[in-house]
Amino acid sequence: MTFAEIAEEFAKDRRERVREASFENMRYNLNRYVIPVFGDLDADEITESRILSEIWKIGGVRGSVSLGTLRKNFMLVKQITRFGMGRGAVRPFLLDFKLGTPTASSGGGEGEASPLTESEAEKLMNAAEENQTGANVGFLLSLCLGLRIGEACALRWSDFDMVRGFVKIERTVQRIDDGSGNSVVAELPLGHESSRREKPLSKSLSRLLSGRFGSRFEPDGIGHGFFVATDSEKCTEPRVYSRAFTRFCESSGLRPMKFSELRMFHDRRMKELISRAEMSPVMDIP
Repeated sequence: MTFAEIAEEFAKDRRERVREASFENMRYNLNRYVIPVFGDLDADEITESRILSEIWKIGGVRGSVSLGTLRKNFMLVKQITRFGMGRGAVRPFLLDFKLGTPTASSGGGEGEASPLTESEAEKLMNAAEENQTGANVGFLLSLCLGLRIGEACALRWSDFDMVRGFVKIERTVQRIDDGSGNSVVAELPLGHESSRREKPLSKSLSRLLSGRFGSRFEPDGIGHGFFVATDSEKCTEPRVYSRAFTRFCESSGLRPMKFSELRMFHDRRMKELISRAEMSPVMDIP
């Protein structure tokens, strides 16, 4: 039995256990990165040393990939291996080993995200306010509302209720495998009840949106169906939006940073506000 055959059974098992967006993301990584490297391995060749040596080849399959992508697929390989052990296809061994530090020849990419500071957050907000494109407002909303990059790509003006002062977070955008070996950009519902949420808008956010983008809203405060990040009928995808964020940081004089730092900053601020029992549930724009 090969790794690819074990992975196929693993995918069938997971199909009924996880939400659709998570499954499609897993299948995309499986087909794009894992199977090209590990697929032909026989079950008796799956060992700790083989996994640790082969995982770095993912960078050679698709060119330079980030360390985050390598780690994600490293965990996927271990999950499939554990599944194979449970089915009796793979000889049991401990799976508590970790991905090592990348070497010059390993193709390792970016490191972990660094915490966004208060001064950097203020500088980012000012830059977004000065150049209020849909993409930049999407960055601002991600910082203030704690959006994941897929959620920011999927956000539409129609998700806003400016009269009530709330926005609904209900969907995500992902690039997924279409089942034929190709990938497509898909807008998917957030699967977990806790993921679907309604967030209050601060007064300054409401003023900004009503001012620069007032024409996107009906008199009753409900927005049109255009995507916020593109301000058009067509959405952007996470990897494209991530590159746009990189360019925004460069043009704004900010250090290179990951999009995930916006959400990390928001979550950290929320914990601080809760611990201090402050009333405002959302970071306000100065």
